[in-house]
Amino acid sequence: MANITGKFGSGFAETILGTSENDTISPLGGFDLVDGGAGTDTVVVLASSSQFSLALKDKLFYVDTISAASGGGDQLRLRNVERIAFTDNKVALDLAPTQAAGQAVLLIGAVMGREVVVSNKELMGVGIGLFDEGFSMLALSASVMRLPIWGDLAGGSSSSLIANYLLTRVQGTTPSSEALSAAVASLDHGAEGEFLAQLALSSANVARLDLVGIAQHGLVFL
Repeated sequence: MANITGKFGSGFAETILGTSENDTISPLGGFDLVDGGAGTDTVVVLASSSQFSLALKDKLFYVDTISAASGGGDQLRLRNVERIAFTDNKVALDLAPTQAAGQAVLLIGAVMGREVVVSNKELMGVGIGLFDEGFSMLALSASVMRLPIWGDLAGGSSSSLIANYLLTRVQGTTPSSEALSAAVASLDHGAEGEFLAQLALSSANVARLDLVGIAQHGLVFL
């Protein structure tokens, strides 16, 4: 892990380059472009997130102080940066379906829904942390299927109830008898993790959770 600090004080513009490691980058203010390079890189902002607006524009993530809209304040432009650490929370930017935070959104969202994804910052922090540690979607899906949560979520722990619950949540409609039968067969034959992983990564789940929309402003987590 590399720690990188900007070279200039507030008011200067510079380009800060990361390394191939997991970098922690601390810009010193001004109008800076940060390119994290490879690894999982975090930009540290020593202020509350409420003082900033965040938006993805032309493949760069812009972090503006609220006053920047009227011509003042600092602006960060981020490329190949996965996380921002504010003083009050963190924001994940790695929200493609193949990236850690994106996969956490897809897995937790498939099971719990979009509202939990955007509101339960602690749970999202746990999920992102597990993917950061190198756990795969398949491995974590299998673990989720073994949790004692299905009585509360699905109304019971039978394969039929769980399959109906997950298919309905992800697809937004009651599954056909054929789809339900195929899902139940998959669960009954010990492929619980594969079933949930495929469902989480499906285009229907990506669309229903509006992963693209979440990525436009990042996902807050703790």
